[in-house]
Amino acid sequence: MSDDVKVINGPYLIYLQIGDDFDPGEVDFSELQEVTWCADNIHGTDIAYVRADALTAANARITELSAKCRLYEASLDKADREAAGLKKDAARWRYAVKYWLDEHIATKQADEAIAKEKK
Repeated sequence: MSDDVKVINGPYLIYLQIGDDFDPGEVDFSELQEVTWCADNIHGTDIAYVRADALTAANARITELSAKCRLYEASLDKADREAAGLKKDAARWRYAVKYWLDEHIATKQADEAIAKEKK
């Protein structure tokens, strides 16, 4: 094909149709006659071929998405660690507030008891 010609809308996947008129077992491709192709899988013996540019593009997209997945997983790991830290901090604050309230209530009760005794 000349460099001046660009085929557009070609199928990304084609099937070599080698036929189905032979005995089961290995078949030497060079001995086959009237091999053709179709965009559809017609026989159980058809051989799938993917266009090289489509395969290259798919592999590039897979690589890109894999990298994004790794970043996303790393972000989730970081978020999980931060959430665990926040949970620990919240537990510490709950304990501190409870301790302060208990002390405050005990102090208030003691002050009220002392005030009652003075009356």
